[in-house]
Amino acid sequence: MIGLKKLIKETEIRRIDRISDMVEIGLGKEIEYTSVLGKKKLKNKQTFHIQCPFRIKKDKKLIVGNRDIYNVCDENKNWDDWEKYGSNYFDKMVENEIKPDLPLEILDIAENDDGDVSIFLSKGYCIEIFVNAASEDEYWRFMDTYTDKHYVFNEK
Repeated sequence: MIGLKKLIKETEIRRIDRISDMVEIGLGKEIEYTSVLGKKKLKNKQTFHIQCPFRIKKDKKLIVGNRDIYNVCDENKNWDDWEKYGSNYFDKMVENEIKPDLPLEILDIAENDDGDVSIFLSKGYCIEIFVNAASEDEYWRFMDTYTDKHYVFNEK
């Protein structure tokens, strides 16, 4: 167990986004940094990258999950158009249902030795992350700008 309760200093989720099929959850205010290419960019003070199954619920009702990234909204589009931002069910639900409620206060965090994480949030939200394989691979990553450390589950 990584001990996320002790690592998370920020108290609010301010951004939910994706990079291809990896979900990015931004905690805390955005700060400016210079990329390796020398460009000025913004990032949150702490960030989760999720590369395994997850779901976001509100009042115990499923709002969106990882498979929704691959579900194209427009039936006239090709099934592999999911990667274009705004074309899939995940993007639609985050934009229309979740973003209007941001920021969301972190109320509690539960985790187990298998890498499963539940983040209980204000306004009835809960993010559930669950590792579905035993192999040594990266399932999720927590990045801390304060310490410049990355905590990776299940990379040995």
